[in-house]
Amino acid sequence: MTSSYGAGLCPDTSLPDDGHGRLRIQRRVLGLPLTVTAQLRLSGRTVSAVPVAASVAALPVDLAGPRVNDAFTGQRRTLPKLPAGLEPTDVSVTPAGVVLPAHGNDIRPSRRRPDDAQIDVMRRSGRSGCAVT
Repeated sequence: MTSSYGAGLCPDTSLPDDGHGRLRIQRRVLGLPLTVTAQLRLSGRTVSAVPVAASVAALPVDLAGPRVNDAFTGQRRTLPKLPAGLEPTDVSVTPAGVVLPAHGNDIRPSRRRPDDAQIDVMRRSGRSGCAVT
């Protein structure tokens, strides 16, 4: 992404997954734990976060209220153009981070396969694997 959802957040903010493919935003406000769960959505190459649940000190917070709404307004990130004509198809959050599956048509590797002579040279030079020239 061109910028991170974590950029500019307070140092005590954590952004783990919620175990269901959504982002959990956790921090303390006035000494109380605040948790917001947000679904990441993909539209074209733009990822946005939409709150689906929120609580302060384990008490539910109205998502339609101005504070939650204002906090997420403008929280969109535009993905850079992907290589080889790939286009993102979905977005979710896992314990490893944000996952963006992509799809493309008529994708061909940009490297050519080494011919037998190149492979033989690599074997004689002691290099393992196949290098592409």
